[in-house]
Amino acid sequence: VMKNAGRIALVLLILIVSAVLLYPSIKWYCFVSEDVKNRATGSKEQSRSYSRAKASEDGDALLALGGSAAIPKEYSYLIDEAKDRGYKSSSWDVSSLMGAFKNKSDLYSVIENHYRKEIMDAKALQNRILSLGLDLKGGVSVLLEADVAAFEEKLGHAPSAEEISSAVSQDIEILSSRIDQYGVSEPDIRKQGDNQILIEIPGEADTERVNSFLQGKGSLYFCLVDA
Repeated sequence: VMKNAGRIALVLLILIVSAVLLYPSIKWYCFVSEDVKNRATGSKEQSRSYSRAKASEDGDALLALGGSAAIPKEYSYLIDEAKDRGYKSSSWDVSSLMGAFKNKSDLYSVIENHYRKEIMDAKALQNRILSLGLDLKGGVSVLLEADVAAFEEKLGHAPSAEEISSAVSQDIEILSSRIDQYGVSEPDIRKQGDNQILIEIPGEADTERVNSFLQGKGSLYFCLVDA
């Protein structure tokens, strides 16, 4: 009896641990919308621009309803924010809701933070999932090889193995930065052999888009800084 009880307890423990480990993946692949997934794979700048645009769009739409209009369901988070600020109302409408905010800018800021938090939460969830490889999710696999002849011409002498290795490592950093900028999700970039770079991007089907950031030239911008 004791042995059976121990086995049952072990099985239950394994099931609980498995459920905890698999929960983020199940939630991501089954319950997170494609739109939110796409936002989560974007860069920080893309997330910021999207949140600001949505804040302006939603804020204008809400104010256009008029003071006595009821608060639509999609803006219920604003009512929660108003309650957190200690503001109470027996009947929430646009006019009573605006009483909880200092001005339009304050309202727009809360809306922007709402969308930004949604994206950040999705990014955090994505970091906890079990990533599907190319065999399960499809995608693009690219193998790049260093042009040693062009590198030799640039250096003016035959490059050593250390110089080639250093150049390939630097290229990996540049490609990683570019891929992050374009908002590509779950990329796998690694050195292969002495002078090759293997890039695998699960779920990415647009080869032209991939080529655009793999073959594009870098740009250096100088910006005036407000002291």
